Amino acid sequence: MVRNIGPKESRKRLAFGIAAFVITVLLLLTMIAVDLSRWWRLFLFIPFMMATIGFLQYKEKT
Repeated sequence: MVRNIGPKESRKRLAFGIAAFVITVLLLLTMIAVDLSRWWRLFLFIPFMMATIGFLQYKEKT
């Protein structure tokens, strides 16, 4: 497989994935702590998806 990004950009994508995942977990814990309705947790799909994309881009080096 041919890489189309360098190591520096690859690390940026990993850092983005980690940051988005941490934010998602913190939001989830906050929602649980304030006893917010379960339906509000559906909005966590967006930051979780962003974290997943960051991790996949890092893994596939794209």
